[in-house]
Amino acid sequence: MRDTRLDADFRNAFLNRKSGETFEHTTTTQNGEFKYRYIIEKVERVNPKPIDDALAELDSEKKFSNLADFRQDLEFRLQDYWDDKARTEIENQIMDKITRDNMSLEVPPSLRETALQSLIDNMKMQYQIKKEDTQFDAMLRTQYEKLAENYARWDMIKNKIVREEKIEIEDYDINDWIMKVQKAFPAYDETMLRGLIEQDENIKNQIMAKKVFDFILGFATTNEISFDDFYKQRQMEASEANKPLIETAEYDPNAPKVETEEIEEIQAEETQTEETQE
Repeated sequence: MRDTRLDADFRNAFLNRKSGETFEHTTTTQNGEFKYRYIIEKVERVNPKPIDDALAELDSEKKFSNLADFRQDLEFRLQDYWDDKARTEIENQIMDKITRDNMSLEVPPSLRETALQSLIDNMKMQYQIKKEDTQFDAMLRTQYEKLAENYARWDMIKNKIVREEKIEIEDYDINDWIMKVQKAFPAYDETMLRGLIEQDENIKNQIMAKKVFDFILGFATTNEISFDDFYKQRQMEASEANKPLIETAEYDPNAPKVETEEIEEIQAEETQTEETQE
């Protein structure tokens, strides 16, 4: 009931209810209105634990013994989270800008197909769909075809930057990646992580991609905005993307009707006017 995604009226309908009480609530969906009957079987009081050193020790699994240190660690972790979010957004904007400026770069069908199949496989993994289950493949291919082409185009551009600028993965890049992983997963051994880098080409690609973005950011100009302004901007962009391609006026039942002959006369007049101008 604390979930903010719940409808406020639905959540408030449970307030001040007693055990054994019944009530009805109507929910409106795209499929119509549905009326539900609810029975309050039990009412319990939740007493939250006091925010003190004992709670810090419990929630941190004895990593911290006092509240002040635990609070500071939470602040650092939250800052790291938002730093990562900001970095990802910057990288997405860079990739989008560069690919849009190089739309004339032709993507080989093989690269496009590889990128598309990777997107489909990732989507299946996310929704726990078996890789051999192909019932959604046609829909996914249609949905992600353009995105896959842009990913492949960016990959071509990135690889050219690597070649032209002679960018290579160095020890400090590997150490930086290991430190970041160990910060999120302290139990991971450094030797094991170094072995993963040698075995997994995807990890090497991730490290190289970060280095390429670091290189590009050295020439970029960034403008910092507040989260609220950024959220509003994203909403406006999403609204603009969903606008119909053709703007149509709202239907007015009282508007005068135009017959077919009148339309033909109007078109004839327009044609005659154009010929006169010529």
